[in-house]
Amino acid sequence: MGIFPKCMEEDYKDLANGKKTVSSLIFGNRFNADQTLYEYLIEFLLVFVSAKEENLQEGKMKFHDISIDRKLSYWVEPRMALRRFIFYDKAKKKGSIPADELAYRSMIELLVSKIEIDDKEAAREYIESIQDLFRGYSVVIKKDSGVLDL
Repeated sequence: MGIFPKCMEEDYKDLANGKKTVSSLIFGNRFNADQTLYEYLIEFLLVFVSAKEENLQEGKMKFHDISIDRKLSYWVEPRMALRRFIFYDKAKKKGSIPADELAYRSMIELLVSKIEIDDKEAAREYIESIQDLFRGYSVVIKKDSGVLDL
């Protein structure tokens, strides 16, 4: 009897040799046993909305079609600035580097300068309010490692 899909024969060999787990074979390395339902949904949506080609354009808002192309890759556009804007000031700084702090401060100053108001302290308060608003929509907050994720 054959194996479906044929393009994954090497993966099945790795599974038999103990080099891979069934969950990593089915879902890739995006899923862990301690994740919540919301985290699983976020991972599925990330794959769905991401480009399926290196040009970062083709395949967005689609699932992989292995009957046409046997590749199961996807490319995500980095969104570090948004993550930094929302979470950096409240996260533990254990794994951060001085460049993170510099990037965060520079981003906040740039945003403050874009707000058309004479009182810069009020502009900073507006920025903090926007951060609090975004933080309120977060689904995953892992306080033990300082990792905060959308």
